[in-house]
Amino acid sequence: MRCKERQSIIKMFYRFNKVKKILILSFILVFVNFSIFSEFSVVVFKIDANNQNRKTNLAINNAIFTFIKELKDYKVIDKRDTILPKDEKSQNKILEKYNYIFSGKILAVKNGIKLELILKDSSDDVTRTIHKVYSNSNLILLDSRVLVSSLFDMSVKLANIEEFPNEEVKEKLEKEFLPITDLASLSGTWIGEDGLKRIEIMRDAKALALILSGGIIRLNLSIDDGYLCINQIGPPLYRQFKGLPDIVAKKTAKLGKTPTWKFKISPDNKTLSGIKTDIEVKHDNVNIISSKFIKKLVTWHKK
Repeated sequence: MRCKERQSIIKMFYRFNKVKKILILSFILVFVNFSIFSEFSVVVFKIDANNQNRKTNLAINNAIFTFIKELKDYKVIDKRDTILPKDEKSQNKILEKYNYIFSGKILAVKNGIKLELILKDSSDDVTRTIHKVYSNSNLILLDSRVLVSSLFDMSVKLANIEEFPNEEVKEKLEKEFLPITDLASLSGTWIGEDGLKRIEIMRDAKALALILSGGIIRLNLSIDDGYLCINQIGPPLYRQFKGLPDIVAKKTAKLGKTPTWKFKISPDNKTLSGIKTDIEVKHDNVNIISSKFIKKLVTWHKK
């Protein structure tokens, strides 16, 4: 009798384990399916650039598509071989399948080249647009990541991003400072920017910026149309965001938005002056309420 009871208990145990495994497997499948189907999708159409040559048009489209994929919050559907249909009926059909439609256009304007990016939302029929005027197409490749990031960040209240804070700043840079033609001549130690202890520019078009509160950020240098253009390499560090509570600074760093600089040089080659584009956040000491990119005049002095 005891033997039979033992066998019965063993069978019940195995049955229980089998049911348990089935339940766990079912839960995993439901969770995976939910994750897959809850992912937002964006269909990316070709940026219309009839006034640009084919090679430039292709480079801009590829760069912006890469910037969208870097966001990693969306399932990206590539339709770069097609321009978005202009009629609303066709667009609404697309929005029945996808959460967002991305499109854009490039126009020749008086001051240079105007890049306009457009994001249409299926949930509330809201269309977000942002544009910026660049002096040439190379600057679009260097700088348009900022526009893409702002367009997709729903917490950013969009405003058209101008190249300079105002005309006075632009005129001052044009009159008092000279174009930069040689990166090697800039090598050395530079100081003067709030929040940075110093910047070490090297001869290989790279630089290191030492943050006052600790940490080092790596920078990439290039020259475009007489301007020294500087971009941060890698993700931002929370110590970059001076004046923010640590918890807010860490959340700001997770947004992944890095600064850029655009300089001209003084006649004596000892002062770099120009525009820094950086993120500004509003917060409640714990959470980020909103974020936007701002431009400000900055100056570096050679030590």
